[in-house]
Amino acid sequence: MRFLYVLLLLSYITAQPIYEFSGNKDYSNSSLESLIGEDWQKYLENDNDVSYIDDAAYKILQNYRDNGYHFAIVDYQIEKSPETDEHEKILFVIQEYKSIVVKEVHIKSTEEQLFFEEQRLKKFITPPPALGEYLFKKNTFRSDAAAIQTFYRSKGFLKTEAQVDFIFSPEKPNAENVNIEVTINEGPRAYLEKLEFINNNAFAEAELLKIVPFEKGQIFTPGTNQDMAAKLRDFYRENSYAQIKIRSRMVVNSQDKKRDNITIQFLIEEKKPNYIHKITIQGNDINDVELIAQQLDVVEGQLFRLSDIISTEQNLQRCGLFLYTEIEEVAVAEDKVDLNILVKERNRQTYSFLAGYNTIYGVVGGVRYENISFLGSGWVFIADVESTIFAGDLEKSELEISFTNPWAFGRRDLAFTAKGFALLEETPSFTIFNRGADFFFTHYLWSSVSESGLVRRLLTAEAGYRLDFSEIIDVEDTDIEEEEGLVVFSTIHQKLTLDLRDNIIYPLWGTYSFIEFEESFQGLGSDVDYFKMYIHNAWYFNVFLDWVLAIALRGGVVIPFGDTDEIPIQKRFFGGGPNSVRSFAQNEMPPLDDEDNPIGGEGIFLASAELRIPIFYGLGITLFGDCGEVIERVRTFNDYRISQVKYAIGGGIWYNIPHLGALRVDYAYNPDRDVNPSGSKEDASQVFISIGFAF
Repeated sequence: MRFLYVLLLLSYITAQPIYEFSGNKDYSNSSLESLIGEDWQKYLENDNDVSYIDDAAYKILQNYRDNGYHFAIVDYQIEKSPETDEHEKILFVIQEYKSIVVKEVHIKSTEEQLFFEEQRLKKFITPPPALGEYLFKKNTFRSDAAAIQTFYRSKGFLKTEAQVDFIFSPEKPNAENVNIEVTINEGPRAYLEKLEFINNNAFAEAELLKIVPFEKGQIFTPGTNQDMAAKLRDFYRENSYAQIKIRSRMVVNSQDKKRDNITIQFLIEEKKPNYIHKITIQGNDINDVELIAQQLDVVEGQLFRLSDIISTEQNLQRCGLFLYTEIEEVAVAEDKVDLNILVKERNRQTYSFLAGYNTIYGVVGGVRYENISFLGSGWVFIADVESTIFAGDLEKSELEISFTNPWAFGRRDLAFTAKGFALLEETPSFTIFNRGADFFFTHYLWSSVSESGLVRRLLTAEAGYRLDFSEIIDVEDTDIEEEEGLVVFSTIHQKLTLDLRDNIIYPLWGTYSFIEFEESFQGLGSDVDYFKMYIHNAWYFNVFLDWVLAIALRGGVVIPFGDTDEIPIQKRFFGGGPNSVRSFAQNEMPPLDDEDNPIGGEGIFLASAELRIPIFYGLGITLFGDCGEVIERVRTFNDYRISQVKYAIGGGIWYNIPHLGALRVDYAYNPDRDVNPSGSKEDASQVFISIGFAF
């Protein structure tokens, strides 16, 4: 039995056809085998289907042609078994001839001279390689000639023809060199002489000429008539002629063999001004019709206007509820159109699991749930839980639940957010437990829209109220024991933000500034009275290639008033960390108590400058300098004195993660180490790992 299996196996092996090459001198068998391996395998797997041998022969031929063997010939022969008529061998027969080298490329005109300089036209010719020979590829030079022809036509030579000829030496098929000659029949140049409007009853010719202004004798290029017709069509549609039809035709008057004068005639079918008869919305299985209606700038019964249609489409795309939107116009009478609004809704619910690391809070994990249209109402619901898993220098756990109406009171420039929160956070001096709620309005005062439809909020105003039950539950030493316990903060907030950066993730130029205020009143239920202000200004300068010099100035004060003498420690300013003076650990800048624990201050000043240098593929380095001071007590203007400044100098490496920001590692050195109250010296340096640039 075993002997029978061996015989069957041998018969299977011997039944497989083989292949050989003949005539290949410049290419080895192994190099050709690597070209046809895939096709040969398919040939075997598909009952010796000869079409795969055709493919293999073509690949061999194409390889020769790509390497200058223009006259190479590749064929194959099939040897069959006389007994079974099965394929026994495929013989690829190759005639290589010589690899042809391009010696010269010449461009000439059928006229006395070229209109454009030959050197300018040669920019369309594929150049020789920096290393190696200038190998002849016929299709490449034909494409180059076509590119020259396209260039001429874009400059008004509408009848230009470019022909390419090849002069081989010695005679083909034994040629080794070739000269390329591109001959251009330039023909006349076209000039726009006149515009004519036919059947324009609603608007006079003078008014239409304002929409498509032109200079008599300007060069006529392909597409000019279509572009003008499109502008006229948009003008009519903006003026309620929804069913307008405009066709254009060219009348050519050949002045001489070098000039064609073009008259464009616009044939206009105006019909009547149109009203919007009926609006229907389709595809909204989740979101309420009333919610979608808030995005519409069109109303039943009003005159049709193109700008209203465009803004409605933009509103639907930007609101974030839909994957796809389309507005269909259906004429139901000479003066009426229906609008069918078709939408495809996004999945409104998403779950995200977050994990990361930074030097302050260690390994952090979290879960986020987002519903972009809660119960189809358009309100955005977010539940976010985040906590330290493996502690770094400090620990933090946080919960936030928020409801946001992106279109408060039906206005697209006004949003409202209600949020509940709980935060348990360790600081160098104490542990704090905050819980409460806030209610904020956001007014978008100035926005811009990019060509891709992306909306940038340039000037934003925020105002709101926050109720915060803030409890210090663990203090590090006896000097601040009196801070322990619960404090109720009932505060009013205002913030104004100006964002003129060219890019949020990696700005090359622009400015980013904001000023925010916070007022606490016992009359609102707060335990303390105070006024707090913070200002942030950052400037970005593109100094070389994508190198950016970024400069930031930041400062703030918190001042008690009324019956309040001292600012609670959780409302004071603290300095130090990856976004502050980087030679100090998070929140550990002086002033300090007797045991070197930071106690914060009523004022803060920070100044930073850094040079961001991209290297390659999102990787870059940073050189920076920081300085700043936390001012312990500020009760008058003269108390805000910058006299005990702390410094940091250093560098870092970063990797820009798309849609997230820079993952950076910074090393900062303290060049002027002071002695702490306990007698120890300030740390010499700090290392931070964090997400996002410092400012």
